[in-house]
Amino acid sequence: MYKLISFLIVASFAISCTSNSELVYLQSTTINKQRPEQFTNSRSDYKVQVNDVITVDITSPNDPASALIFNRDANRFQTGNDAEATLFLKGYSVDNEGSISLPLIGKLKVEGLTIDEITTRVQLSIKDYLVNANVVVKMVSFQVTVLGEVNAPGNYNVYNNQSTLFEVIGNAGDLTTSGDRKNLKLVRQTTKGVEVVLLDLTDTNTLRSDYYYLQPNDVIYVQPLETVTKRSNLPVYTAVFAGITALALVANVIISFQNQNN
Repeated sequence: MYKLISFLIVASFAISCTSNSELVYLQSTTINKQRPEQFTNSRSDYKVQVNDVITVDITSPNDPASALIFNRDANRFQTGNDAEATLFLKGYSVDNEGSISLPLIGKLKVEGLTIDEITTRVQLSIKDYLVNANVVVKMVSFQVTVLGEVNAPGNYNVYNNQSTLFEVIGNAGDLTTSGDRKNLKLVRQTTKGVEVVLLDLTDTNTLRSDYYYLQPNDVIYVQPLETVTKRSNLPVYTAVFAGITALALVANVIISFQNQNN
């Protein structure tokens, strides 16, 4: 009887405990205090897709008045709480043909190009109109979504074109202690559809991953630890264990009564 109770107590602790190895990021035996460890990685430049929104700001020190013709109001610097929404609504949306429509220039193919390549293409398109033109192209629709076991899930606008996995997780308030750091899911849109990959935040090799740098419309999903799932079922286990314990007590009483009569 005492063995059964001891087993139930040990099982309850095993279900409810989370080990330190499940919570610590970037675990490594080679990182030390003497010298930093290098992790080589290179960010692949994002190529603009259909439905992306970009801003194009054109200026010319030689002819600032003429440069205004090529700009929308949304491409001027915005201030205030509605700046983000204004830029999105009045920015240039890439149509189904992969193009944007610029004043005077007309349709300009941008799908499949990087921001730097689009900047060069715009500069070439306006060279006959403006002298020494300066072109600045930026992504407006660089948004990522964080779901699951984080302290502040939601959509986050990214203003850094080299935003990393840990930066966005930090924006979301970090993972809760219930989050599975070894099986984080990253969903990414591609020209062929959608791809899903599992990332291990406890492994330093994640710093070398092609998915370490985020891209527009990435979705990060943090699933709960298996121990947390088991913990949520603990009331059920407790009820079952209590039933077994009660039956064992009854059986023990019956056996003791029979032994006394014999």
